[in-house]
Amino acid sequence: MRIIHLIKMILIITIVFLFASCSTERFIVRSRDIEIQKQTMYGITVSVKFLNEDDLVERFGRVNNPFIAPLSALGFTRMMVFEALVENNSKNTADPVIIAAIATVIMPLNKIEIQFGGKNKNPVNRFHLYEFWKNRIYKDDTYKKWNSSKINQLIKKTVLPNTVTSKPQSDTPGLLVFMGRFPNYGTADVYIPIFTEDGKQLHNFRFIFQF
Repeated sequence: MRIIHLIKMILIITIVFLFASCSTERFIVRSRDIEIQKQTMYGITVSVKFLNEDDLVERFGRVNNPFIAPLSALGFTRMMVFEALVENNSKNTADPVIIAAIATVIMPLNKIEIQFGGKNKNPVNRFHLYEFWKNRIYKDDTYKKWNSSKINQLIKKTVLPNTVTSKPQSDTPGLLVFMGRFPNYGTADVYIPIFTEDGKQLHNFRFIFQF
């Protein structure tokens, strides 16, 4: 009886292992909206573009690229990366009251949000994105050729900071990185609110993407 029980246990473990091996993959979310979306309010223009994996590989390669989702059997760690640009042309507006009120605008990273598949997510900041990859490089032999220092430099260079301060006649580009268990298909809404220096919300830009 013990031998039969042992054989059953071995078979179960083998089946589970094979299932996990076959089902483990990188879950890629691809958008049908490949053009830049742009909106302007009060002389502030916000542009957003979704970056497919091909775009990310073309820009940053496959090694030391923190914007490509790692292997995941259940899809817990999908990444959605958007390229954003904030252009402050508020001084060009005709209303002097607006010019005085919003000479400088603030865009906090933790106020930006994606709503997709019934989930609400804020972008991951530079520190947490780096920590995520540093731990994975340390524990996972798949990434033994990766360099955490190079990843840290790339993240600091490309990902938007915790707070974007956009002064008049300035442009601020950067990446927004969302992480989570996102679906393969559907409609995603990206909200990017901007605030005056005294904390008053000036406008909440909404961008809609089809996947």
